[in-house]
Amino acid sequence: MPKLNRPPKLGRDGDYAAVYTGGKKIRLGRWDSEEAQVNYRRFIAEWAAVGVSADIGTKKTCLLDELAVGFLTWGKGVYGKSDYGNYRTAIETALEIYSGLPVDQFGPKALIVVQNRFVEKGYARQYCNKLTGFVRAIFRWGVIRELVPLAIADALKYVPPLREWQTTARESTPREDVPDEVVEATLPHLLPTIADMVCVQRLAAMRPSEVCNMLVGQIDRSKEVWLYRPVKHKGAWRKHYRTVALGKPEQEILERRMAGKGPDQHVFSPEEALNERWKRDAARRKTKVQPSQVARKEKRAANPKRKSRESYNSNSYCRSITRVIASANKRLPEDQQIPHWTPYQLRHAAVTELTEKDGLDVARAVAGQKSINVTQRYNHADQKIAENTAKKRSKRLGSE
Repeated sequence: MPKLNRPPKLGRDGDYAAVYTGGKKIRLGRWDSEEAQVNYRRFIAEWAAVGVSADIGTKKTCLLDELAVGFLTWGKGVYGKSDYGNYRTAIETALEIYSGLPVDQFGPKALIVVQNRFVEKGYARQYCNKLTGFVRAIFRWGVIRELVPLAIADALKYVPPLREWQTTARESTPREDVPDEVVEATLPHLLPTIADMVCVQRLAAMRPSEVCNMLVGQIDRSKEVWLYRPVKHKGAWRKHYRTVALGKPEQEILERRMAGKGPDQHVFSPEEALNERWKRDAARRKTKVQPSQVARKEKRAANPKRKSRESYNSNSYCRSITRVIASANKRLPEDQQIPHWTPYQLRHAAVTELTEKDGLDVARAVAGQKSINVTQRYNHADQKIAENTAKKRSKRLGSE
């Protein structure tokens, strides 16, 4: 099945008009007839609407391989890098076993086999269930484009998810909070740009992607409490609106970072961080800078081989922290080692603190989550309450 970047042209097959798509020849009627023109216009309309070739005049069953290529070609411009990669992993695993199988023969039994293959590859149980859901979604996509029978897609719904402790799939380790003292110990080793991102994210309970994508023009500074309204966020596709309230501590950091920037510029810039690293390295340098090195630096600055990104993403932001921790631990004594942590743990810590001090509903609202059940999974306040109660009980019994 070819890449769907341009619509197939109208061709000729003897006395007939035809189009060639997906390795198939589709006849549209007699050449130069009105019927052929009508069918071709309908073909192009369907191609443009659903992103796959219209099956006019053919009864050939779609293969799983064709469904996979069609979906991945369409999904590349729809899904983000993370979701697209997961869809690709799901369907490529299915093709390892069922390549060449017609889609109308892929039933619940086949999906169970694919689900077991996810387990064999060592994926965590939750991720196996997620990938199984992606396979179902691909078949639902095929139903809309009339590539998959509705009965097949419906039947896949009855394959149950893998249950906890009822399968050989490993269980993923729950994400824990990062203690504030660990964050404080890390900040001096970070570049100022990354340190400011960490502080703002922790104070405002933001997702890593939200602090990375923050634009100057998305921050309303007309009131005492600033309001940051990200256009792109995790729940945007559900028509959920996200508003982050920014207090005085966050405002002091952001005001410094936004100075001299336009509304379309990112608050936190990798280019600024790169300049900070150069200045830091220059300050640490013990030998004199040679004129040839200055000339090379000026030449690279005028015509860089690789330009800095406009903004961080969740992965690069995370790497900036984890690499610094690993580097710092090589220099620090054993009793001052910094535990490994990631930006995702900052949000957990913020939600837990809000739950413990202000209640679960306040934590849900600040975190921008619609369901309180989701917030409950994020916070670890119950564990902290139990720990504090145990400490108080120990002190009370010790004083008796």
